[in-house]
Amino acid sequence: MLLSSIFFNLPNKCFNLSSILTNCYFLIPFSLSLFSLLLSSCGKMPSSDLKDETGALEIHSLVIANGLGKSLAKLATTCDSLIVEVSGADMGVLRFSKPFDMYQPVHSDTLSRIPAGTDRQVRVWTIDRTGAMIHSDTVSHRSIRIDPNSTTQLTVVLVPAAGSIYLQLENIPTGVDSILASFIADNKTTWNVRSKRSSKLYLSLDKIPNGTHGILYVTAVDSLKDTLYAATKDLTFNAGSMQNISLTFTTTPGKMTMSMTVVLPGVVSATGNIAAPESSVVESGDLLITEIMYAANDSEYIEVYNPKGTDQVFDSLYFDIDGTYRLFTNITVPSQKTFVFGRRLLPWCDVAHTVLSALDLSSTGNWITLRSKTGAIIDRVIFTGGSNALEWPNVSGKQAIVLDGNVNDPQANNFGRNWHAATTLIPGTASQYGTPKTR
Repeated sequence: MLLSSIFFNLPNKCFNLSSILTNCYFLIPFSLSLFSLLLSSCGKMPSSDLKDETGALEIHSLVIANGLGKSLAKLATTCDSLIVEVSGADMGVLRFSKPFDMYQPVHSDTLSRIPAGTDRQVRVWTIDRTGAMIHSDTVSHRSIRIDPNSTTQLTVVLVPAAGSIYLQLENIPTGVDSILASFIADNKTTWNVRSKRSSKLYLSLDKIPNGTHGILYVTAVDSLKDTLYAATKDLTFNAGSMQNISLTFTTTPGKMTMSMTVVLPGVVSATGNIAAPESSVVESGDLLITEIMYAANDSEYIEVYNPKGTDQVFDSLYFDIDGTYRLFTNITVPSQKTFVFGRRLLPWCDVAHTVLSALDLSSTGNWITLRSKTGAIIDRVIFTGGSNALEWPNVSGKQAIVLDGNVNDPQANNFGRNWHAATTLIPGTASQYGTPKTR
């Protein structure tokens, strides 16, 4: 029985499913067909004279992946099946399983032929193809009553039980042959990934259970397997909250700092510059990078936003793009307004560099750092472009990527899931999409 209007009761709020599917950014709608029924051999089965003493369970399940946008391209940790178990003291365990799509986590279905009883225990969770739990119920189990020839309604909310650690590295010295990353839990369970060197490298350690405590190791080795650079960090993996940590890579004669952020649902984003370490990667947030047009040949631009209550005046500002500095002088960004730096002085650009190639952005991604005249970091965004390895939106043709309107944190704009591809045609153009100067 598939309902057209279902209410989910969460603390102090009631949501209508139709409204959620239309307006809620972090839910991805979907529908599922009937569950397939698997019956385990444990427990005592109801006798044949009770075959008519059965009822039905109308279950509505909602998988919450907070922060996942409609433009989400990829999740490294994903589930494959929704599992429902019904049990009781006088019956065996009924197990229902159905494959489904992570992009459509809202499910409604009716499970039939459940033996009637006053204390039926219901457990709900998701698994991947290996059987590992990916989402768990917000409570360990639910006790319900099943009446004969009747349907009992149950609503469950599933939250992440596992996630991934993302690492992103660039400017890796030519002497490095491979990058190795490991997360070793206290119980010696280990997650490993290894990749050959490239100028920009993206790795992930997947399906790490929530609450796992262990040590994260990242090493760069040469062709003889000797370690050239290494970093370690004590980490408790949390699939339900955001945390900021830092790593320091050590070698002889110098060292490199590395920043890492854990985001919902259980993702750690790590950035580092091995060849040119910085003593600090703190972003002041005085200005915020909010829009990037990188796939428009000579019409690239970068939009910044002033979140402050007063105008900000800079006699010098630098855009550090992949280690090359571009100087802009005498810049004033009005309070709570945007300012657009263009490769050319187009109608929607406030300023353009005297060198045409100064804002030549790459479709394979860039490290864009906005710096003050002292070199201090104001804001940094590392996007993967067309490679789309870490949840950054894909673009087709001359589309800008735009930071979500509710994001005003210099840390939050480091995550691709907080950006989306522009769908609004720029006035006066025939094929360029973006929203410059409209935030």
